[in-house]
Amino acid sequence: PTNPDAINAAVVSNVWDSKTGKGVITFDAPLTAIGDEAFKRITNTTPSNWATSISLPEGLKTIGNYAFYQCVSLTEIVIPDSVTSIGEYAFGSCRAATTVTLGSGVTSIASGAFYDCWELGDFICKPTTPPALADKWVFGSYKPAKVIVPAASVDAYKAANFWSSLNIVAE
Repeated sequence: PTNPDAINAAVVSNVWDSKTGKGVITFDAPLTAIGDEAFKRITNTTPSNWATSISLPEGLKTIGNYAFYQCVSLTEIVIPDSVTSIGEYAFGSCRAATTVTLGSGVTSIASGAFYDCWELGDFICKPTTPPALADKWVFGSYKPAKVIVPAASVDAYKAANFWSSLNIVAE
């Protein structure tokens, strides 16, 4: 983490798993919150070492402001069902992200949370009730190509504040 104090657990190890080709960060307690700027601008000296994916644990409740801001190489973002809120610019400027899957527990998304995610194609929403969007800047000027929602919830998303301007389709 770029700001280890923003996580409610201590890092036990940070290793490269050569079998999976992924870096693995292990904590000494279950994560319930990722605080402000915790993983902001995860990069290394060369693009081949930049973080391209993250696996957030079930049990996580909140993702803070700027938590993963400018992690420019993240290609896929999967938010677990246990998360209820996503902070301001939490994934802002994650410019390589092509797919976001929003867990079923998300109830609120703050301003700029997915701002400037230029490559965003599919934004998969599992919540049956549209999460409250803070404002029209949640996605900024780069909107997802399509927002995929539960079939029974299409009308609710199309009627909800700030969702109505997006391309809502049934799963």
